[in-house]
Amino acid sequence: MSTDFTSPLNTVSGQDFAVGVLKTALSSKKIAGSYLFVGPSGVGKYSTAQAFAACLADPTQSVDLSYARVKSGTFADVRSVGPVPPRRNIAVAQLWPRTDSQEYRAEHSLLRDLHFEPLDGAKRVFIISNADGLSVAGSESANSILKSLEEPPPYAHFILTSSSASAMLPTIISRCHVISFHRLSDEIVAKIVEEKSGLEPEKARFIANLSSGSAGRALQLATVPGLLDAREKLLLFAYGIRSAPHSAFARLAEDFRNLAKLIEIPDDETNTTKDSKPSTTRSSTVAALEILQTFYRDLLARTLHQPLQSLINRDKADIISMASEKCTPDQVVLAIRILESAKRLILSNANNQIGTELLFMKLTRF
Repeated sequence: MSTDFTSPLNTVSGQDFAVGVLKTALSSKKIAGSYLFVGPSGVGKYSTAQAFAACLADPTQSVDLSYARVKSGTFADVRSVGPVPPRRNIAVAQLWPRTDSQEYRAEHSLLRDLHFEPLDGAKRVFIISNADGLSVAGSESANSILKSLEEPPPYAHFILTSSSASAMLPTIISRCHVISFHRLSDEIVAKIVEEKSGLEPEKARFIANLSSGSAGRALQLATVPGLLDAREKLLLFAYGIRSAPHSAFARLAEDFRNLAKLIEIPDDETNTTKDSKPSTTRSSTVAALEILQTFYRDLLARTLHQPLQSLINRDKADIISMASEKCTPDQVVLAIRILESAKRLILSNANNQIGTELLFMKLTRF
């Protein structure tokens, strides 16, 4: 057993600032009643909340065992709640026992025993993930916990997580100690992907680059059928774009859309149902555009004479180096901007065919 009562926090990767703040609070015993962890999705806010909860609930030599129980949901004094998909809101009945609720049973409500001391730990800890869901359907849920957040019982602590402070009601924020989380480095994300998905280093590095600093998204992408196969084809496709005539833009757009179909984005990545074809196509198209972006970013690195080790797609260094001999850095920068603009257009629900044809109409002009 560990003698470090903050050891669960050592499992958190890449969030040194947040972990440092929490460890200082634990060691000084100056612990806030309510915390709000704010930062991008998939960067470790919830896992940090679980680790911190274990430290609070069981500050003994058995803290690592308690952490395992927290993660498995078997530690009675640590409970969590969040939006139930496909909904984005957190209902009052999920927080407090409500006899009039037809959907949520009173005995399952998060705060049903808030006013009772812990059963088998030093503290009760209540985790509310995606806490912006408290105000999605109005402010009733948020208002119902304001008093508890401001003055929780001495044996209780709240930990809320949210991807954006602007999505939270000011009355919630003012009652919490806010701790910021940041995007993870590609190196850290790649290491997490290697360890948890078993991908080889080069593929893990590529997945990490697509994740925008989110380990959660990277692990989702690592399981997307067709993604790595599409990468192979899309990188070769990107190599051929510069030699294609401007008049071929419509054919290139069609070829690109067909390649994008190889990428089968999971339903939870699209926030849609299985029957929602347009959104699935849009998500696959965005993923394919991000793969093209990695090619052009590597192309820019080579036109600037950066070493091969700096490339995202190191295994395609040969075709990237050949392509770099036929363009200038300014041209590549323009192409990257065009791709980013196309991605924003697709994400804004623009017509997929029109958006991709406009993209290749611009890419084949230089």
